[in-house]
Amino acid sequence: MMELQNTVITGITGVFTVHLEKGVVRKMTNRATYGLSLCKSGQVTYFHDGRAVVSDPEHAVLLPQGQSYSLRCDKEGDFPVINITTLSPLCETVTALDIPGSQFLMENYEALKGLFLEPQDQAKCMSILYDMLHQLSPRNRWGVLQNAVDQIYSSYHLPELSVGQLAQSCQISEVYFRRLFKEQFQVSPKQFVIDLRIQKARLL
Repeated sequence: MMELQNTVITGITGVFTVHLEKGVVRKMTNRATYGLSLCKSGQVTYFHDGRAVVSDPEHAVLLPQGQSYSLRCDKEGDFPVINITTLSPLCETVTALDIPGSQFLMENYEALKGLFLEPQDQAKCMSILYDMLHQLSPRNRWGVLQNAVDQIYSSYHLPELSVGQLAQSCQISEVYFRRLFKEQFQVSPKQFVIDLRIQKARLL
C-alpha cells in the first residue's frame, strides 16, 4: 500500500452511504475504482485473498480497484463509501486502517457528500478527501494524542481528571485511546498521570 499522504487523487466518482442489515452477504466483482469505506455504525467483515478484514467505527477499509471480494454484515449499520481514482496504485488487497478520530472523519464525509453534486465545488471536495487521507495515514496516529497530552500537563493536579475525558478530547473511543497511548508511551494513561504527579511533587 502507498503512503496515504502521498496519494495523488485524480477523481471522486461516488460518495454515498450503504445501510446493511445483519447477515447480509454481498459480492463485488472486478471493482471499477478504489474505495474508502467507513463505518458510522455496525460492523462488516470483508473477505479477500483468504483474509478477513473487519470494518467498524474504529477501522476504515481501503477497497482495491480491479479486484473481486465479498462482505458480510455482522452488525446492522451505516457504511459511508467514497469511490476514487488515483494516479498510482493505492492498494492490492482489502486493507484495514485504524481510525484516529471518527468524529473528524464523519464530519468531513458529510461535508464531502453535501458538496459532491455541485460541479463548482470539486476542488473543495478534493481538499476534504486529502484531509481525510492525511488523518488516516499511520504517520499521523500519534498526533491524535496531542490534545490529551496537553490536557494532562495542564490538569494533572485535578483529582477529577479521567481517561474518559482524555479520550473525549481526542475524539476517539476510550478503548482505542488506551491502546494508542500505551503504544506511544509504554505506560497506561493513568500511570502516566501518576508518574507526572510524582515528578512535579519532587520538584516542589
